[in-house]
Amino acid sequence: MTDWDQPPHDPSGRHGPTGPNDPDAPGGGQGPDDPAHPEHPSARDELGGVDGPDDRTPLPLAERLWPPLVVVAATVVGWLVLLPWDWSTVDANGKATNRSDPWGGLVLLAVVIGLTVAAVVRRQPRAVLSAPLAGIAAMAVLYSWRASQARVTGGNAWFFGLIGVVIPIGLLGAFGGAFLAIRTREPPGR
Repeated sequence: MTDWDQPPHDPSGRHGPTGPNDPDAPGGGQGPDDPAHPEHPSARDELGGVDGPDDRTPLPLAERLWPPLVVVAATVVGWLVLLPWDWSTVDANGKATNRSDPWGGLVLLAVVIGLTVAAVVRRQPRAVLSAPLAGIAAMAVLYSWRASQARVTGGNAWFFGLIGVVIPIGLLGAFGGAFLAIRTREPPGR
C-alpha cells in the first residue's frame, strides 16, 4: 500500500472524514451549529438582530397592520382634540374671522404622532417605516380635507401649506418618534 492509498494522518489520532463542525478540519468550526458561524442564532443576536422570529419570515397580517392603524387612530384623535374643525379665515359674508392660529396645533399633533410612533416601534421594531408613514399620510389627508374646504380671501393655496408646513412637521414628528424608539430600545440579551 502506498502513501496515496492511506487516509491522511490526523495529529489528534482520529482518521477518516471530518465534518463541517470539526474545528480541526480545514475550514472547520464554521458550520451553522457553531456559535461563531454568522447563521447561528446566538451570533445573530450579537450582531443586532431582534428578539423573536427571524427577520426573514413574514409576519401574519394582523401583526403587520396594527402598528400603522394605532398611529392613524392616534393621529385622528389628536387632530380632533388639538385642531379646529373649520380653518376658514372669512365667514360666509366675507368678513374676517378671529379664530386661533391652527399652525401651533400642528406642532402639538406632530408631538402626539411622534410619541405614538415611538411607543409602537418599541413594541414592534419592524414597524419602523410603516408606522411613521401612516401618521404622515393621515395628517396630510386630514389637512388636505379641512384646508381645501376653508373659506379664504383670494385663492385657497392649501396645497402650499401641505408641502411647506404640514409634511415637514409630520416628518419631523413621526420619524423623530421612530428614532427615539430605536435609540432607547434595549439591546437583545440585556
